[in-house]
Amino acid sequence: MKILVNSTAMDARGAFSVMDSFLKEMNHHYNDFRDNGIKMLFLAGNEKLCRHKNDLLEIEFNPFPKKSWFHKWKYERIILPELFIKGNFDVYLSMQNYVLKNINKKQFVLMHQPIPFSDLKWKDLELLNWFKYNIIFKILLKRQRQLVSGAIVQTAWMKQALIDKFEYNCPVKIIRPAVNNIMNNTKPLPGELLDLFKVNSIKLIYPTNLEKYKNNQRLINAINGYNNSTNKKIVLYLTIPGKSTEYVKYINKIQYESIMTLYTNMDAMIFPSLTETLGLPLLEAQYAEIPILAADLPYAREVCGNECIYFNPRSTLSIINALNVYVENTKVFKYKSNTIKGSYYDYIKFISDTVITR
Repeated sequence: MKILVNSTAMDARGAFSVMDSFLKEMNHHYNDFRDNGIKMLFLAGNEKLCRHKNDLLEIEFNPFPKKSWFHKWKYERIILPELFIKGNFDVYLSMQNYVLKNINKKQFVLMHQPIPFSDLKWKDLELLNWFKYNIIFKILLKRQRQLVSGAIVQTAWMKQALIDKFEYNCPVKIIRPAVNNIMNNTKPLPGELLDLFKVNSIKLIYPTNLEKYKNNQRLINAINGYNNSTNKKIVLYLTIPGKSTEYVKYINKIQYESIMTLYTNMDAMIFPSLTETLGLPLLEAQYAEIPILAADLPYAREVCGNECIYFNPRSTLSIINALNVYVENTKVFKYKSNTIKGSYYDYIKFISDTVITR
């Protein structure tokens, strides 16, 4: 069986780490590939991923679809179908939420974009993103239903939403990402960044970006509101650019090789995002065994279970109350990791089983 995998959009930060883990595991199962007659061509968006290639796992770096929307459209509507047919592939696996239109073979898809499945309000998104994910993306998801032989999701809430909202009747498999053990990701951080950690306050980290659904402003308001009412101060660290204040520090992106160094300098993680597939930093925090405060939403409940302090992410007061609960219990808070180990080879087993039975 020859499998063509498209992952050209997953080239940075958490998405890159997931694809890096995927390819490492494919290498680990080299004997299974050989014994079952499986070959794979993996289309990568980051050249660093090419280091995982072997004689059964070909990896091709292709930056073409990242150049513009037109290049992406041309790549997925014209170039990829031609590559699939010319290479005589049996299965197409998209890591990017939607499949190809112009091939008559089995197609599988990893659904990891949560926005179309969530009940976000228009003010929770930038106008462009609202149009992109709540209009265009939903149309694409509905149109491709008859083309998908099997869908992979990372959480039960995503599976239910795919079935209920988009009426997919193909097999839908929940497979957790096999997150790298980050205990060895201890590359030193820059000295100027370490200086920001030298405070006599409780330090909370929020790995985030600038999109509105990440809920940064409401969290900042809660931190300021909490600090205005107590002597036990909290300093919040955000992985985005910005002008730092006394209690809110903007530290930009942290390279993945230093992620454990970052977490060991923190007292806890706070995660107020209004939607996530599962929230990869929550899994990382579990590996690092630091306390977690998170939005009381299905993705966090499913990942963190009872090992978390929850709050209503739309209520500044609720976030402040959660901060109070944490601060008053820091000395007795004993966090134990309940990280569920995922397996990327389950993708291949799911594809094989589905191809055989359907």
